[in-house]
Amino acid sequence: MLPRLRGDPSQPLPPVVLGVEQSNTSVRFGEQLIMKLYRRLEAGINPDQEIGQFVTENTEYANVPPVAGALEFHRREPAGGQPITLALLQGYVRNRGDAWRYTLDSLADYFKVARGLGSAAAADLPLPQASLLELIRSDFPAAAEQTIGAYLASARLLGKRTAELHLALTSDLAHPVFAPEPFTPDFQETLHRSMRQQTDRILGLLRARFEVCRRSPYPMQTVCWAWKRRSPRALTPCWTGQSTPYARASTATTTWDRCSTQARTS
Repeated sequence: MLPRLRGDPSQPLPPVVLGVEQSNTSVRFGEQLIMKLYRRLEAGINPDQEIGQFVTENTEYANVPPVAGALEFHRREPAGGQPITLALLQGYVRNRGDAWRYTLDSLADYFKVARGLGSAAAADLPLPQASLLELIRSDFPAAAEQTIGAYLASARLLGKRTAELHLALTSDLAHPVFAPEPFTPDFQETLHRSMRQQTDRILGLLRARFEVCRRSPYPMQTVCWAWKRRSPRALTPCWTGQSTPYARASTATTTWDRCSTQARTS
Protein backbone atom coordinates (compact mmCIF):
# COMPACT_ATOMS: atom_id res chain seq x y z
CA MET A 1 0.00 0.00 0.00
CA LEU A 2 2.78 2.46 0.88
CA PRO A 3 4.53 2.30 -2.55
CA ARG A 4 1.20 2.86 -4.32
CA LEU A 5 0.33 5.85 -2.13
CA ARG A 6 3.88 7.17 -2.26
CA GLY A 7 3.90 7.37 -6.05
CA ASP A 8 7.07 8.17 -7.98
CA PRO A 9 9.98 7.56 -5.55
CA SER A 10 12.10 10.12 -7.38
CA GLN A 11 9.71 12.93 -6.48
CA PRO A 12 10.30 14.64 -3.10
CA LEU A 13 7.54 14.80 -0.51
CA PRO A 14 8.13 18.05 1.41
CA PRO A 15 6.69 17.83 4.95
CA VAL A 16 4.19 20.46 6.11
CA VAL A 17 2.84 20.66 9.66
CA LEU A 18 -0.92 21.09 9.29
CA GLY A 19 -1.81 21.98 12.85
CA VAL A 20 -2.21 20.75 16.38
CA GLU A 21 -5.42 19.14 17.57
CA GLN A 22 -6.40 18.05 21.06
CA SER A 23 -4.73 14.66 20.91
CA ASN A 24 -2.48 14.64 17.85
CA THR A 25 -0.32 16.64 15.45
CA SER A 26 -0.62 16.09 11.68
CA VAL A 27 2.17 16.35 9.11
CA ARG A 28 1.42 16.24 5.38
CA PHE A 29 4.01 14.84 2.96
CA GLY A 30 3.46 16.39 -0.45
CA GLU A 31 -0.04 15.62 -1.71
CA GLN A 32 0.27 11.88 -1.15
CA LEU A 33 0.61 11.08 2.56
CA ILE A 34 -0.32 12.41 5.97
CA MET A 35 1.07 11.30 9.32
CA LYS A 36 -0.83 11.68 12.57
CA LEU A 37 1.46 11.86 15.62
CA TYR A 38 -0.39 10.99 18.83
CA ARG A 39 0.40 12.97 21.96
CA ARG A 40 -2.01 11.15 24.25
CA LEU A 41 -0.63 7.64 24.39
CA GLU A 42 -2.50 4.65 25.78
CA ALA A 43 -1.67 0.97 25.96
CA GLY A 44 -3.04 -0.96 23.01
CA ILE A 45 -3.54 -0.34 19.31
CA ASN A 46 -5.16 3.01 18.61
CA PRO A 47 -8.71 2.58 17.15
CA ASP A 48 -7.72 4.70 14.14
CA GLN A 49 -5.02 2.19 13.31
CA GLU A 50 -7.06 -0.90 14.14
CA ILE A 51 -10.13 0.10 12.17
CA GLY A 52 -8.17 1.70 9.33
CA GLN A 53 -5.95 -1.32 8.79
CA PHE A 54 -8.91 -3.70 8.80
CA VAL A 55 -10.81 -1.64 6.24
CA THR A 56 -7.72 -1.13 4.06
CA GLU A 57 -6.54 -4.75 4.12
CA ASN A 58 -9.79 -6.71 4.32
CA THR A 59 -12.51 -4.75 2.52
CA GLU A 60 -13.16 -2.84 -0.70
CA TYR A 61 -14.61 0.19 1.10
CA ALA A 62 -12.87 3.22 -0.39
CA ASN A 63 -14.45 6.17 1.45
CA VAL A 64 -11.90 6.38 4.25
CA PRO A 65 -8.21 7.28 3.95
CA PRO A 66 -6.17 4.09 3.39
CA VAL A 67 -3.59 3.15 6.01
CA ALA A 68 -0.02 3.03 4.72
CA GLY A 69 1.72 2.15 7.98
CA ALA A 70 2.03 2.78 11.68
CA LEU A 71 4.74 3.46 14.26
CA GLU A 72 4.37 1.34 17.41
CA PHE A 73 6.20 1.11 20.73
CA HIS A 74 6.85 -2.39 22.11
CA ARG A 75 8.23 -3.05 25.57
CA ARG A 76 11.29 -5.26 26.04
CA GLU A 77 9.98 -7.04 29.11
CA PRO A 78 9.45 -10.79 28.76
CA ALA A 79 5.71 -10.32 29.16
CA GLY A 80 5.76 -7.81 26.34
CA GLY A 81 2.48 -6.14 27.14
CA GLN A 82 0.32 -4.33 24.65
CA PRO A 83 1.94 -2.24 21.89
CA ILE A 84 1.31 1.50 21.87
CA THR A 85 0.49 3.36 18.66
CA LEU A 86 2.78 6.39 18.32
CA ALA A 87 1.90 7.52 14.78
CA LEU A 88 -0.30 6.56 11.86
CA LEU A 89 0.54 7.10 8.18
CA GLN A 90 -2.39 7.39 5.75
CA GLY A 91 -3.15 8.46 2.23
CA TYR A 92 -3.79 12.20 2.02
CA VAL A 93 -7.25 13.29 0.88
CA ARG A 94 -7.50 16.79 -0.57
CA ASN A 95 -10.26 18.76 1.08
CA ARG A 96 -11.64 22.20 1.82
CA GLY A 97 -12.07 21.56 5.54
CA ASP A 98 -13.62 18.98 7.81
CA ALA A 99 -17.19 18.00 8.55
CA TRP A 100 -17.05 19.66 11.98
CA ARG A 101 -16.26 23.10 10.55
CA TYR A 102 -18.78 22.57 7.74
CA THR A 103 -21.45 21.71 10.33
CA LEU A 104 -20.67 24.76 12.45
CA ASP A 105 -20.87 27.02 9.39
CA SER A 106 -24.17 25.41 8.38
CA LEU A 107 -25.55 25.92 11.87
CA ALA A 108 -24.56 29.56 11.77
CA ASP A 109 -26.41 29.97 8.46
CA TYR A 110 -29.45 28.18 9.91
CA PHE A 111 -29.58 30.47 12.93
CA LYS A 112 -29.45 33.50 10.65
CA VAL A 113 -32.44 32.16 8.72
CA ALA A 114 -34.28 31.19 11.92
CA ARG A 115 -33.68 34.61 13.41
CA GLY A 116 -35.11 36.22 10.31
CA LEU A 117 -38.31 34.22 10.73
CA GLY A 118 -39.04 35.81 14.10
CA SER A 119 -40.05 34.15 17.35
CA ALA A 120 -43.72 33.84 16.38
CA ALA A 121 -42.96 31.93 13.18
CA ALA A 122 -40.45 29.71 14.98
CA ALA A 123 -42.98 28.86 17.69
CA ASP A 124 -45.51 27.78 15.04
CA LEU A 125 -43.15 25.30 13.34
CA PRO A 126 -44.65 21.80 13.58
CA LEU A 127 -42.71 19.31 15.70
CA PRO A 128 -42.57 15.71 14.42
CA GLN A 129 -44.66 13.19 16.35
CA ALA A 130 -43.57 10.01 14.55
CA SER A 131 -40.75 7.64 15.53
CA LEU A 132 -37.27 7.97 14.05
CA LEU A 133 -37.77 5.04 11.68
CA GLU A 134 -41.00 6.54 10.36
CA LEU A 135 -39.34 9.92 9.91
CA ILE A 136 -36.45 8.32 8.00
CA ARG A 137 -38.87 6.85 5.45
CA SER A 138 -40.75 10.12 4.94
CA ASP A 139 -39.80 13.26 3.03
CA PHE A 140 -38.27 16.24 4.75
CA PRO A 141 -40.77 18.92 5.81
CA ALA A 142 -40.82 21.96 3.55
CA ALA A 143 -39.84 24.17 6.50
CA ALA A 144 -36.70 22.05 7.06
CA GLU A 145 -35.75 22.29 3.39
CA GLN A 146 -36.12 26.07 3.50
CA THR A 147 -34.26 26.71 6.75
CA ILE A 148 -31.57 24.00 6.73
CA GLY A 149 -30.90 23.91 3.00
CA ALA A 150 -28.13 21.87 1.39
CA TYR A 151 -26.89 20.48 4.71
CA LEU A 152 -29.77 17.97 4.67
CA ALA A 153 -28.27 16.29 1.61
CA SER A 154 -24.85 16.27 3.27
CA ALA A 155 -26.29 14.66 6.40
CA ARG A 156 -28.03 12.02 4.28
CA LEU A 157 -24.79 11.22 2.48
CA LEU A 158 -22.90 11.02 5.78
CA GLY A 159 -25.48 8.56 7.10
CA LYS A 160 -25.16 6.45 3.96
CA ARG A 161 -21.37 6.36 4.15
CA THR A 162 -21.51 5.49 7.86
CA ALA A 163 -23.87 2.59 7.17
CA GLU A 164 -21.59 1.36 4.39
CA LEU A 165 -18.63 1.52 6.78
CA HIS A 166 -20.50 -0.52 9.39
CA LEU A 167 -21.28 -3.16 6.78
CA ALA A 168 -17.61 -3.26 5.80
CA LEU A 169 -16.52 -3.63 9.43
CA THR A 170 -18.81 -6.65 9.88
CA SER A 171 -17.95 -8.29 6.56
CA ASP A 172 -15.58 -10.87 8.11
CA LEU A 173 -17.70 -13.09 10.37
CA ALA A 174 -14.63 -15.03 11.55
CA HIS A 175 -12.45 -12.05 12.50
CA PRO A 176 -11.56 -12.18 16.23
CA VAL A 177 -12.07 -8.42 16.71
CA PHE A 178 -14.61 -7.28 14.13
CA ALA A 179 -17.00 -10.23 13.99
CA PRO A 180 -20.56 -9.08 14.90
CA GLU A 181 -21.73 -9.78 18.44
CA PRO A 182 -25.35 -10.44 19.51
CA PHE A 183 -27.18 -7.33 20.66
CA THR A 184 -28.59 -9.05 23.74
CA PRO A 185 -31.47 -7.75 25.90
CA ASP A 186 -29.03 -7.05 28.74
CA PHE A 187 -26.87 -4.88 26.48
CA GLN A 188 -29.98 -3.18 25.11
CA GLU A 189 -31.06 -2.28 28.64
CA THR A 190 -27.59 -0.98 29.51
CA LEU A 191 -27.49 1.18 26.39
CA HIS A 192 -31.02 2.42 27.02
CA ARG A 193 -30.14 3.42 30.59
CA SER A 194 -26.97 5.20 29.44
CA MET A 195 -28.88 7.18 26.80
CA ARG A 196 -31.53 8.24 29.30
CA GLN A 197 -28.94 9.37 31.82
CA GLN A 198 -27.06 11.39 29.22
CA THR A 199 -30.28 12.97 27.95
CA ASP A 200 -31.37 13.90 31.48
CA ARG A 201 -27.97 15.47 32.15
CA ILE A 202 -28.04 17.55 28.96
CA LEU A 203 -31.61 18.69 29.53
CA GLY A 204 -30.71 19.61 33.12
CA LEU A 205 -27.88 21.80 31.87
CA LEU A 206 -30.16 23.39 29.30
CA ARG A 207 -32.87 24.13 31.88
CA ALA A 208 -30.27 25.64 34.20
CA ARG A 209 -29.16 28.01 31.44
CA PHE A 210 -32.62 28.69 30.07
CA GLU A 211 -33.08 32.14 31.59
CA VAL A 212 -29.68 33.23 30.28
CA CYS A 213 -30.58 31.99 26.81
CA ARG A 214 -33.96 33.67 26.90
CA ARG A 215 -32.44 37.06 27.69
CA SER A 216 -29.76 36.68 25.02
CA PRO A 217 -30.18 38.64 21.76
CA TYR A 218 -28.74 35.71 19.84
CA PRO A 219 -30.68 32.97 18.01
CA MET A 220 -29.82 30.41 20.70
CA GLN A 221 -33.00 31.51 22.43
CA THR A 222 -34.97 29.78 19.66
CA VAL A 223 -33.39 26.47 20.65
CA CYS A 224 -34.08 27.09 24.33
CA TRP A 225 -37.74 27.88 23.67
CA ALA A 226 -38.11 24.75 21.56
CA TRP A 227 -36.68 22.57 24.32
CA LYS A 228 -38.92 24.18 26.91
CA ARG A 229 -41.99 23.42 24.81
CA ARG A 230 -41.00 19.81 24.19
CA SER A 231 -38.52 17.88 26.36
CA PRO A 232 -37.76 14.22 25.66
CA ARG A 233 -37.62 13.07 29.26
CA ALA A 234 -37.88 9.43 28.32
CA LEU A 235 -36.31 7.49 25.51
CA THR A 236 -38.24 4.30 24.86
CA PRO A 237 -36.49 1.65 22.75
CA CYS A 238 -38.87 -0.33 20.56
CA TRP A 239 -37.64 -3.86 19.90
CA THR A 240 -39.55 -5.66 17.15
CA GLY A 241 -39.81 -9.36 16.50
CA GLN A 242 -37.58 -12.10 17.87
CA SER A 243 -34.58 -11.46 15.64
CA THR A 244 -31.52 -10.02 17.31
CA PRO A 245 -29.75 -6.92 16.00
CA TYR A 246 -25.99 -6.82 16.20
CA ALA A 247 -23.57 -4.49 17.91
CA ARG A 248 -20.51 -3.58 15.91
CA ALA A 249 -17.32 -4.59 17.71
CA SER A 250 -14.40 -2.19 18.06
CA THR A 251 -16.33 0.86 16.89
CA ALA A 252 -17.37 3.90 18.85
CA THR A 253 -20.92 3.85 17.46
CA THR A 254 -23.72 1.32 17.44
CA THR A 255 -26.05 0.65 14.54
CA TRP A 256 -29.68 0.39 15.60
CA ASP A 257 -30.97 -1.72 12.74
CA ARG A 258 -34.31 -2.62 14.29
CA CYS A 259 -34.78 -0.12 17.04
CA SER A 260 -36.37 3.29 17.20
CA THR A 261 -36.28 5.82 19.97
CA GLN A 262 -39.33 7.92 20.63
CA ALA A 263 -39.14 11.32 22.27
CA ARG A 264 -42.15 11.90 24.49
CA THR A 265 -43.46 15.29 25.37
CA SER A 266 -42.99 16.45 28.94
